[in-house]
Amino acid sequence: MKILIFIGLAIALLTTFSCDKRNPVQPYYYIASLTAEPDTIYADMNETSSEITAVVRDQNDNLVAGETVHFDCDLGHIIYNVPTDEFGKAVSTFWDAGDVGLATITASIDNSSETVEVMILEPPKTPNLKAKIPQKVKN
Repeated sequence: MKILIFIGLAIALLTTFSCDKRNPVQPYYYIASLTAEPDTIYADMNETSSEITAVVRDQNDNLVAGETVHFDCDLGHIIYNVPTDEFGKAVSTFWDAGDVGLATITASIDNSSETVEVMILEPPKTPNLKAKIPQKVKN
C-alpha cells in the first residue's frame, strides 16, 4: 500500500513539475500595408469608388488567410468586415455619401491598425451643350 501511495505521489510530482514548459503562443496579427486605389474619388453618389486593400501578416511575417479585417471611415461609406484571402489580402470598397473632403480610412485587426486617406472632390462640371436645330431650308 505504501508503494502505491509513493508511486502515485511520484507520478503527480512528475506531471506537475515536468521539464516540458511549452505554452502555446497565441498568434499575433498586424496590418502590414494599407492602400487606396484610386486615392481620389468624386462626390457623385456612388458612381466612383476606391478599392481599399489591407495586407495582414502574423508575428513571423507570414501572410494570414481567413481572418477578418475591420474597416472604418470618418467620411463616406465602406464595407466594414472583410476576411483575408490566401494572400493575406482583405479588399474593401469605399464610396462617397455626397460629402466633399478628406476621408480617413482605418483598417484594424487584433491591436494593430493603419490608416489611409482618400480625397473626395466635387464632380467635374459637365458642359451644358444645347443642340441647335437647323431651320427648315426652302428650296
